[in-house]
Amino acid sequence: MKLFAQYTRYSQFDGAAKNYDGSGRNASDNNTLFLGVWLAF
Repeated sequence: MKLFAQYTRYSQFDGAAKNYDGSGRNASDNNTLFLGVWLAF
């Protein structure tokens, strides 16, 4: 069994850190955490 985690942190997105799309979204709003389990019998 394998357990894994992956975290992606955005300090900039589309060249900007804050309000990158004109509607108030920040680059950090796109941060993601992925957790997984791999099983083999």
